[in-house]
Amino acid sequence: MLKSAVFKPIAAISFLMLANAAQVCAFTCDAGYRFSFGKTVDGTLIDFAYSGARGPEHWASLAPKGKWAMCDEGERQAPIAISPRGAIAAQIGIDFHYSQDIHFVDHSDALGADHGGGNYIVIDGTRYDLIQIHYHQPAETILNGHTYPLELHLVHRSAAGVLAVVGVFIEKGRADKGILSLPGNPRLAAEPVIIKASSLLPARRSFFRFNGSLTTPGCDQPVLFNVMEHPIQMSSEQIAAFACGIENSARPVQKLNRRFVLYGAKP
Repeated sequence: MLKSAVFKPIAAISFLMLANAAQVCAFTCDAGYRFSFGKTVDGTLIDFAYSGARGPEHWASLAPKGKWAMCDEGERQAPIAISPRGAIAAQIGIDFHYSQDIHFVDHSDALGADHGGGNYIVIDGTRYDLIQIHYHQPAETILNGHTYPLELHLVHRSAAGVLAVVGVFIEKGRADKGILSLPGNPRLAAEPVIIKASSLLPARRSFFRFNGSLTTPGCDQPVLFNVMEHPIQMSSEQIAAFACGIENSARPVQKLNRRFVLYGAKP
């Protein structure tokens, strides 16, 4: 992972140049490129994948000493399929404090670096700082039987170390003007971008909440998941840029088990 975004004047100039270039040059993805997913366990990098011998059905056995066993044994795993009819209406909300630009997009949720740019949310009086954003293609969460072409995960962490993820669906449409620069190619573990954080949220803020997990190994739980009901739009070029190299990076949906899904209808 790259270090936290601490920018000196020359770095800021470089990012502005990158932003200007992104507005002029069309993004081209190498169709043969695939990002190599992996996490470090006890000092050893362990590769994982979304199909084949290192795919989701084998994640629990890839790490030594059962450290990824939760991927098989966990009762509160994510993603899930959400049925709005089955959700319970509740007086819940999320206060978003997204005032800083984001300067990195990550391609793993190892959470080893702070790439949130000082943004945070407040849930039930607890502050969760945005530490990382990453994408899955296609969307991992299925809403009312529908799968979106892309899903954004905004990962937050409280001072006590509790994780809260905000999931945002992305559909093809008009360009998101808050995306000031696109990822480069080939991909790094964390890539320089410039994104206005507030542009990553839909205008209507109703959402579904459930206890879940990370959707990559070791599938740590619990994670407080908050999936926005309404999607945001991006252009074809923007979707292609964020999906480049991570196609088919969605973990299969998991059993709901004894969990329930809450619905917050905050406008």
